[in-house]
Amino acid sequence: MRVISGRYRGMVIPMPKKGTIRPTTDRSKEALFSIIQSRYDIQDLKVLDLFTGSASVALEFASRSAKDVVSVELNRSVQQQNMRFAKSKSVEDLRFVVSDVFRFLKKTEDTYDIIFADPPYHLARIKDLPDLVFEYKLLQPNGALIIEHHSSLKWDHPNLVESRAYGQSVFSFFQFDVSLD
Repeated sequence: MRVISGRYRGMVIPMPKKGTIRPTTDRSKEALFSIIQSRYDIQDLKVLDLFTGSASVALEFASRSAKDVVSVELNRSVQQQNMRFAKSKSVEDLRFVVSDVFRFLKKTEDTYDIIFADPPYHLARIKDLPDLVFEYKLLQPNGALIIEHHSSLKWDHPNLVESRAYGQSVFSFFQFDVSLD
């Protein structure tokens, strides 16, 4: 697993020593960032990476100079490894939070341009994510929630705008008409 593009291009990302994660493959990540770059200027984005695991996606956003990247992971030892790795590589544009994602969503007062979530495929509450992001008003106008999930999960949600499959993984894109008032 590596950083694909940007100032950290080619940086090899270590797999966490503790915890079980299913990282976004380099091929899928390339496709995802191709889509994102066609729609947004990454340097202007405030990004939230939920269920970050190895922080591969968060590091990719930081490498491409997103203005603010927050990485949220419940497993403390995994997130501490991510923090040590980022520090050892002088990655400064990335903030790490150890928290349950659902608790974090409820408490944060920030809003984001992109929220990327790569929850465990078996997570029972995965279908709650779009409604929680909307309920808590976490997206900026024209922002997007992107959820990576298994191809067996079929969404029936009014704010689903697109899904793209890459093998067994699917990226589903959700957008909401939001107002910050």
